[in-house]
Order: sequence, then structure tokens, then C-alpha cells
Amino acid sequence: ITITSTNAGSMKGITPGNADSYPYTMKFGTLSNISLTTPYVMEMSGKTTTDGSAYSLTVEFQNYWNLRTPVSPDTYRDTITVTIAAA
Repeated sequence: ITITSTNAGSMKGITPGNADSYPYTMKFGTLSNISLTTPYVMEMSGKTTTDGSAYSLTVEFQNYWNLRTPVSPDTYRDTITVTIAAA
């Protein structure tokens, strides 16, 4: 399983000229505080049951007022991709 972020773990403002970024981390299954500054890779072995496996995926970010570096008011977004490869 590989999880990647288009903006290396930060949401970018959509307004032209806004260079601010809003950082976030993720939880995946029982793991927390996962940074997507680089792709997150989790290797698994063995077959899953016929019902498959379930893992929760959560995005966590700080309250706007608690950010270390304030950002401009805007809409912030990123694209997260989850890839599953069977070998």
C-alpha cells in the first residue's frame, strides 16, 4: 500500500498568488502522525480473507488559530492517492 500527496502533505490555497500552505498529518489503521512529505509505504504479506481488510484513513490538521505559520483566508486543498499493488 502506498499513500502519496500531490503537495507533499500540505494543502495549498486555491486563490492565484496565494503561496501559503496548510500542513496536515494522517492516521492509517493504528498508525498516527504520518507525514506525506514523502510517499508512505506499508508492505504486507500473505493473502487477505475473501472479505478483504479494512483500515481507517484519517486526515488531521491543526486549528487555524494554532498554526505555527498563519495562512491567508482561502480554500486549501490537496489530493491524496492510495495505491494497492498485489504481487
